[in-house]
Amino acid sequence: MAGDPTVGGGSAAHPVSGGKGSRSSTRHRQFRDRVDDLQEMFSGLQSARKESRSADAAVLEE
Repeated sequence: MAGDPTVGGGSAAHPVSGGKGSRSSTRHRQFRDRVDDLQEMFSGLQSARKESRSADAAVLEE
């Protein structure tokens, strides 16, 4: 659900640009996916440290 308004909002923000809206929407989605991946890795690192899994923490830090 949260992804739907951003896609619609991206094309509405650039009504004159035509194809640019879909391209920026795609880039925004890729950026969000990368941020989500980083957040997931950071969360895993925090869990590994909290649970004293030093080998896992070392891998995630790299």
